[in-house]
Amino acid sequence: MATDKPLQELQQLLTGDVIGSVAPNSFSIPIVEDFKARCTEYKLQIRTTGQHKKVLDLYAKPEHRQISQLIQCITYLVPEFAKRQSGPDWIAERDMNLVRETWIYMYSSRIEARLIENSLYGGTLAGAATRKMEEQMQEIPDHHSGELARLMLQALLMGLQDTAMKLYEQVRSALRTDGNFLSLCNSLHVLNRIHQHRRLLGLSDEQHLPDLVSEAYRNAVDKLLQLSRANPDEHEAIIQGLKLLAMLAESSEGYFQDETFRIQLNELLSDHQLPAQLEGVCVAISSGLGDRPRDEIVDRARGYIHGTPDQTRQTALFLQGVFTVARDAFLYEDQLLSELNYLIEQLSYDDFISMVPELRLAFTYFTPMETGLIAVRVASLHQVEPEEMLRPAVDEQMLIQSKTWDEALRKEFTAWKLI
Repeated sequence: MATDKPLQELQQLLTGDVIGSVAPNSFSIPIVEDFKARCTEYKLQIRTTGQHKKVLDLYAKPEHRQISQLIQCITYLVPEFAKRQSGPDWIAERDMNLVRETWIYMYSSRIEARLIENSLYGGTLAGAATRKMEEQMQEIPDHHSGELARLMLQALLMGLQDTAMKLYEQVRSALRTDGNFLSLCNSLHVLNRIHQHRRLLGLSDEQHLPDLVSEAYRNAVDKLLQLSRANPDEHEAIIQGLKLLAMLAESSEGYFQDETFRIQLNELLSDHQLPAQLEGVCVAISSGLGDRPRDEIVDRARGYIHGTPDQTRQTALFLQGVFTVARDAFLYEDQLLSELNYLIEQLSYDDFISMVPELRLAFTYFTPMETGLIAVRVASLHQVEPEEMLRPAVDEQMLIQSKTWDEALRKEFTAWKLI
């Protein structure tokens, strides 16, 4: 290995770490020239092959937002150019509380080659990204409104406001042909976010967004009655959609202020085939909107607890739905706690063990402090001190041995006619 050292040093000296320039010639690639000009304008380091870091203060400096748009436009065409190390990810909806964005980027001949490959879409970064996005739009089925809305958000993040405007009519058309509740809720979620943050996305004067958001909301509400036949694997996503509709129904925005959502929700609750988990969510939302009495949550829970064996097994799922929206229905109401206590006391050992996973999942919606409050109320229900709830369980072998001794003593007492 020692003899390789001179060759390694020589290779490093001959390779270098700076990108040079070739002799002047009339041949140039427009998209590469546009890329270099834009990078120079915003002081992105493309003269060396090493990695560089760019920290952007997105919401305080307009120029930094423009740099972010440029980097996202480049990475849309050439993903290898840069990687977001930290900062808000609008597409994946992660770290949205952060105000700074950190990018790690690196330029090399490979990046330039990829840019040349994208030159078939256009001679500028914006033009190529627009044409590539239009091609991507054509591959999305007409009724997949959620994917089109997300693509519109992506265009805005790249600074392609004109491209986003072209998507308006396609999104509107997709909303009218989309019959899937989850897809419509996804569209509504994305469009509502765009509307709420329109100034940050460069759409402060846009007038068509409210109409688009309103149409997505109405179309999603119109599909509520389909939920009783939904696939169980989709229940969690459906619950998030219902929570979104409920939040908007309670907002001050005028285009959400109609009775359709409440009417559809009430009709859905009258469907006896509605799955237990979705029933719990719907009755909690309806109660929160003031359309149904709070006691109905307890009444419906009692129907599961005192119902057929199959209904009893659905109790935990019903509670999961309720706790998703209205944890206070259990925190401060003694009736529901008493009914659940009755259920646990009546269950056989095997039935209890089979129900434990779903019950544990239901109570994961509570914070540690709320769990402590529940423990105090359970202790009061059983007339014991809360500290006793923290004692470790009795060893199973000791319980079995004690039960054996108890049975032996009872037989002996019976033989001597002492009991």
